[in-house]
Order: sequence, then C-alpha cells, then structure tokens
Amino acid sequence: MLRYGIYLENKELREFKNIRCEFSAEELEKLNNRELIHILNNDDVSAYGIATKSDDHINIKILSEPDTLIGTEEVLKISNAVNDFEPYESSLTCNVEDLFDYIALTLAIDSNKLYRGQADSSWGLLPSVFRSTPPPERDIFSELKQLNHKDFTKDDFIEIAVNMQHYGIPTRLLDWTSNSLHALYFACVSKENENKDGAVYIVNVDSIVELGTEEEKNIANFLEYKYLNSDMRKNDVLTFLDSINRSNEHHYFFKTKYYNDRIRSQKGYFSIYFEQTEAEVSQFKNQTLDDFENFCNKEQLNMNYVKSLIDKIKLLRFPLSNQAVINSKVSEILQEFPYNENVKHTLEVEIKKVLEKLNTKVNRPHDMNKILSKDNHIRVLIPKAAKKKLIEQLDDMGINSSTIYPDIEGLSRYLKEKYIN
Repeated sequence: MLRYGIYLENKELREFKNIRCEFSAEELEKLNNRELIHILNNDDVSAYGIATKSDDHINIKILSEPDTLIGTEEVLKISNAVNDFEPYESSLTCNVEDLFDYIALTLAIDSNKLYRGQADSSWGLLPSVFRSTPPPERDIFSELKQLNHKDFTKDDFIEIAVNMQHYGIPTRLLDWTSNSLHALYFACVSKENENKDGAVYIVNVDSIVELGTEEEKNIANFLEYKYLNSDMRKNDVLTFLDSINRSNEHHYFFKTKYYNDRIRSQKGYFSIYFEQTEAEVSQFKNQTLDDFENFCNKEQLNMNYVKSLIDKIKLLRFPLSNQAVINSKVSEILQEFPYNENVKHTLEVEIKKVLEKLNTKVNRPHDMNKILSKDNHIRVLIPKAAKKKLIEQLDDMGINSSTIYPDIEGLSRYLKEKYIN
C-alpha cells in the first residue's frame, strides 16, 4: 500500500508543508503518479505524503507531521546509498482537513480498499450488539420474530441481519463502503459528536466473500447458530470454526444482495468476526477426545488404559507453546506403555494429532479490531474543527443525507441538517 524514499538534508531545521524532490529518469519510472509515500531522513524523522509527478520532478504534499520535521526550500536529493522506493507494508495515521487532500489520499492508494467512517476517533471497531455485556443478540432476535415483521420472517439469516442493521437494531455486523466520500460523510455528520475528532479507516482487503459461495453459507450458518442456538447448525459451525482456527482467518468481509436501497446507494459491504466461546471450545475438545477413543476401540486397545490416556490429556493446559512441547507431552503420556513398539508408534502419531487439534481449541473473544492488525490499513483523522467545512464541501459534490439515505428519512435528515442544525 505504501512506498518509501529516504532523503538526506544538511540545511537548517524548519517545518514544511510541501517538499520538492528531483529524481533520475529511472527513479521516476518506479513511482506512480499520486502515490502515497513514506519519507525518512538519517535521523529517523518521517512523514507521509502524496507524490505527484511532472516531467522532471516530484512534488510531495505532506499529510502527517511529527513535532519536528527537517525540510528546506531547496530541492531535496534522494540518497544514492539506499534502495529508493522499496515496497513498504505498514499502517499509518494522518490528518486531513480539506476534501481535496482527502481525495488525493484515497486516489494515491492503489489497492483493494474499503472505507469506514466513525464520528468519534476514540471508538474502536465495535459492532453495536457488543456494546452490552453479554451481547443480547438472541433476546433481540427473539423479540423481532415475535413481532412478525415481514423483514424478519425469512429464512435468509444474512438478509435478516442486514435488515436489522438497516433499521438501526444492534447486530454483530460492521458497515463498510467502497465509496470514500460516503465514509468521510459518516465521520463528519453526527451532531452529538461534532465536538470530537472523527476518523476514516481505509483497509486493504485481500478478499471479499462473494454471493453464492461456501463462505457465504458459513456466514449464514454462523448467524443462525448465534441467533437461535441452533442444534441443526451446531456441527456445521464447529466444523467451520475448526477450519478458520487452522487458517488463522477469524473475520470475513462480504458483499450482499441489495436488500434495500441504502445498501445500493452506499455501496455497502459488511465485516463479521467469528469468536469462539468456552462452550464451543468444550464441545471441540469432547468431540476430539471421542474421536480418539473410537480410534483406540477400533485398534482393540484396552479401554481402561485408553481412558487413563484421555485423563492425562485432559490435565494438560492449552495452548502448548510449540511443537517441541507437544512432542514432550506425547512422551510423558505414553511413559508407561504396555504394548509393543508398533502399537506405541501408532498411538504416538494419534496423540500428537489430538494435541495439535486441541492446541487450536482456545477461547477467542469477539474482537473486530483484529482486522486492523491483520489487514494493512490507514487511519485518517478528521479534526473536529474541519467537520463543518467538509460537510459543506461534500454537499457541494452531492454527498448528503438525502443521497446517502435514498428514502423519506434521508430527506428529513438532510433538511434538518441544512436548515435547523
């Protein structure tokens, strides 16, 4: 998502908003126009900016500044002693106070990106239903079913969750958009948070779950299981959780059908995180140990001895730190072994498999913020003093409540924002 260069500077210290760099023809070829770059100097002072190319030089508009930056009115030369513009993966935070700087920033990021605007920069990525402990989603869903509203009586649990989100009912989903200006609008428009800095998260997304895929089916099963505690879906969900434990992918970004005009208008996407509770961990462990017991029974081993092995496994505290520890525990469990070496080897292999499986079966609380550690991202801070100006600039471009919410409620919001607030 980012690239970086290194500059050398021996002029006087001064702050700067713009720097101009001369590049060789070869270096110019490496740099894309409107590219987001990270600039470093010898003292590890750094800045982030947008690079725009002309025939023989590059202008860089700085978007983030530490307390002291080294700069000059002179042309800054790129050092020949470093590999200029090596790929650089990172996350960063930068301030944007003007719509056109924001647009330049979003155009400079060449990746598969989604945006989320939040009116208070101190908020994490926390779905609304998890703002209460424990999350009351089953109670909420039960009441909705009792009301028998047409939007909540279908068997499509993704559609139900998306419609709940549409009406402002707490869910485990987070909204994202592919439209950067819509995200900026949401970061600015909240009346109750007008005196707080906003934020736009720009996330580089490796993959988005498509309609009609197995991953979409897994999302629907997971939602049904969470809403209904459905025994019918329990095995499917446990199998799915086992697979994502092994892949270490604990969240999905996904698209949906356009269940309502707002999703279509806002170019909406959603994220969901798959937590693993103590109850599910216990079910995993019991199933794994039952499978091991069945294996031993087929091998015609003494079941009293097998139960003693299982008891030893149950005493272990997971997760075990590494493969060497797992191998050591296998040896301890089989320390007093009454069978021949061939049987011992077979059991060693099976017990190692059991311990490796159980090692992934640990409690994993819900934490949508893990998206930010997993996916390369940028956090754009929107100063509270800039919100009013940005809202006006967005309105001039046709981005307002009436276009974000293409219904009578959206029109009502827009008129109140324009003439009352």
